[in-house]
Amino acid sequence: MVFCFEGSHGLLESAVTPGYGAEFKDYRDFKTRRIARRLVIYPEPGTTIEAKVTELTELTSPDESLFTVQKSTPPTERTARTVVSEGTARSLLESAPDILWPSVRSGKTSGVLSIYISVDRSGHVRETWPLNSDNAGLNDPARDQVMKWQFKPAKMHDVPVQIETVLTLPFNTKIGDPIPILSDAEARNLATKAIEPAFPPGIAKGTEVKVQIGVSLDGTVNGVGNLYNVPTPLFVAASGAVRQWHFRPYLRNGKPDVFGADIVFHVP
Repeated sequence: MVFCFEGSHGLLESAVTPGYGAEFKDYRDFKTRRIARRLVIYPEPGTTIEAKVTELTELTSPDESLFTVQKSTPPTERTARTVVSEGTARSLLESAPDILWPSVRSGKTSGVLSIYISVDRSGHVRETWPLNSDNAGLNDPARDQVMKWQFKPAKMHDVPVQIETVLTLPFNTKIGDPIPILSDAEARNLATKAIEPAFPPGIAKGTEVKVQIGVSLDGTVNGVGNLYNVPTPLFVAASGAVRQWHFRPYLRNGKPDVFGADIVFHVP
């Protein structure tokens, strides 16, 4: 697990581990401490849960019975989990149909991706979380199919346990329905917000700077690539500016679609 702390006061900002992520925001004073009043949790990709603390009251006379375990759970009924190697996890597989890789719209067509999985005591996959991928567009199809895998129940001291592991999956697919790449003029015609970069003074005056962006369905920029080998200081300036851009929907066959675009700037 990775913990991040705010530098000046040492307050916890986030806790991240495969399968779980949380952020702690809006710290305010309570007695002699500072308490986060807003908690943002990411239980799975695409899902965000936010909780707000609206009231804090000091517990002056706590009822100790609230914190007492009246009766211990029998060992056979306790929920325990353990991290195992990929080899160990695969040795427990009962059913694992080959992954059917769909075509991708852009990016690499061969490579590997890795996902974290959590398997319950009965051998069913309960959680999957993407970690690294040579083509992020294949993460969700891989997760959906691995969710259907079935394992033999893992045991520790003859008691069933949950297991966690990281799977590495090689893929080989093809490009289908490629994402359209718009010209600079076409993209600027769709832009509703366009920020020009502030290039470092005295560097490559008059140079053309071209970067390729990816734009999501909602018109926000979700990636900037340096496909044209722009020098780093110029690329950083261009990337910082174009990430603030916003676009009207790009319509394809009457429906909004994602798109890429080559955006061109000139160093004054």
